[in-house]
Amino acid sequence: MKFAYVDNIKTEAKPNLTGLCISCAKDVRSYCGDQIIHHWKHINLSECDFWYERETEWHRNWKNHFDISYQEIVKFDTNTKEKHIADIYLPQKT
Repeated sequence: MKFAYVDNIKTEAKPNLTGLCISCAKDVRSYCGDQIIHHWKHINLSECDFWYERETEWHRNWKNHFDISYQEIVKFDTNTKEKHIADIYLPQKT
């Protein structure tokens, strides 16, 4: 996860932060080492997004071409009752 809510603000992972998952509102911690891309991870194991895949630096750079307001948007399918975090979501223009 690139973003979590810290004090109700959508925030990128930075060293030594805790926040809330943008999908399930459970506690997450920032992981900011030298070997892998900075990210958020649930403090207690959680399966809040079954579609989750690890993110590469290329993937993160691709997402950065879009405004933060379009990145990692939680969508809910009323038919399947499934939640998913879309990497990028651009609202349709009417």
